Amino acid sequence: MQEKKYKMSYTAGALLLHESYVAVDTYFEVGSWTNAKKVIIEENRLQMRMTSSSKRVASEVIQRLKNLNDKQLSFFHTASRNDQASMLWIAICKNYKFIEDFAIEIIREKYLKMDYLLEDNDYEIFFYNKCEWHLELESLTVLTKKKAQQVLFKMLREADIIDTTNIILGAILSEEFIKLVREDKEATLAVFPLPANML
Repeated sequence: MQEKKYKMSYTAGALLLHESYVAVDTYFEVGSWTNAKKVIIEENRLQMRMTSSSKRVASEVIQRLKNLNDKQLSFFHTASRNDQASMLWIAICKNYKFIEDFAIEIIREKYLKMDYLLEDNDYEIFFYNKCEWHLELESLTVLTKKKAQQVLFKMLREADIIDTTNIILGAILSEEFIKLVREDKEATLAVFPLPANML
């Protein structure tokens, strides 16, 4: 059976925490994502020099945030920086199956085996194993493959899943955050480096 295609368009930006906050703030102000996108671009709320950049980043951020329900978005709006980053990681993993699979199959598995160093080789092996089932990966240029890895590792650092030396960090999640993820049938705590008994 052909697996669902991987989208690899996440390279418009890494975690984009500030931009996501602006988008959520605007969403609650105007009441819909369509209106929020319009206002963000027209009023240059992301404070970008080029309209094309503003459009690209706003589109990427909103596409991710649409994976969160209003309860999760409200939580994000008032949460600590750590919980905000974790909620964005959930949104990203829900939007990009490639990233979700990497988080569960590589990062979490390494963490459970107490192998805490995430290496370039881990990504490369994962990527080429997935090529067997996802032919769309084979069409990526060498440059796009490199960029995809760079952005993913930057996301992981910004979400405090790895540190600056690529050491996997145990996730620190608030009880309210855990509750909101457990209530969401399309999300899983397995995308975080957590002990087996926390799932």
